[in-house]
Amino acid sequence: MEERINGRSFGRTTGTRRFQIFLEKNWGRWLFALLIAAALGYLGYIIYKDHKISQNQEAAEVLAQMVDKAQSKADSKQINVDLLKLQQDYPDTVPAAQATMMVAATEFDARPL
Repeated sequence: MEERINGRSFGRTTGTRRFQIFLEKNWGRWLFALLIAAALGYLGYIIYKDHKISQNQEAAEVLAQMVDKAQSKADSKQINVDLLKLQQDYPDTVPAAQATMMVAATEFDARPL
């Protein structure tokens, strides 16, 4: 297969050059833009995932403080303050859900039968 540009022959076409010609004729710019968009989307996903991990670690630290207070028989108001902080600052984290369940179980067990 010979490559012809403006009527001139340049001999045999290599696979790389065929691909180049294909891109020039068939939406090469759009393909490049799609690859860039996919790379940016992946980068955004990685950044978001890292953010969620750090948010869960921060919430786990607050939960650990709350558990220490609960084990030292601290006032339930102090524990509820930590629970409120977890629920407001880290609403979509596992430690917030764990703290909510822990406080609910403690209050359920403390009520009179």
